[in-house]
Amino acid sequence: MDFAMLFLIIVCGFIIAGFALLLIHMVIIEKTVTLYEAIAIIAVNALAFAFLFPFFGMVSLGIQCVLLAIFTIIFLWVRQQKEAKRLLEMQEIDIAQAKKRIKEHPTMAAAYERLGDIYINLKQYDLAVENYELAVKHTEEKLDNVAMKGKLKTAKLAQERDEKRKERSVLLKLGEIFKDLE
Repeated sequence: MDFAMLFLIIVCGFIIAGFALLLIHMVIIEKTVTLYEAIAIIAVNALAFAFLFPFFGMVSLGIQCVLLAIFTIIFLWVRQQKEAKRLLEMQEIDIAQAKKRIKEHPTMAAAYERLGDIYINLKQYDLAVENYELAVKHTEEKLDNVAMKGKLKTAKLAQERDEKRKERSVLLKLGEIFKDLE
């Protein structure tokens, strides 16, 4: 066996050992691991091997750092996707609850306002405007009505801005098509 093959086997062994420690921690000890714990486990493993086998360990440390960067990006992306899914589910529940309140109390301005707020967050401006208009219609308090009209105006402006953005996008695409035709 030549030196290069031995070198490759040892470096791969160090890397596998680092990730094995991480998996053992995830599966056996806690079943979940935070990003900081993963960094600590891999770093301690890499430094231990770097100390025991200076040349092989340093190569292994470099490779583990690259893999750790990849692992970090994947970890953050997965966490972001889970958070987005959780927020969407919460908004769907909020929509269902507000619609239920409206069904039970059709003149309840707060429920229409809540729906408008949710639709604004979802960038569904037409539904937000519709619900804010109903909230204004059913609001009895003058001060509340002023606040509701402010939200309605904001939603209409957002709706107009969104429509203009869509129009610009269509015009840009048409411009690209005509440019390609020339």
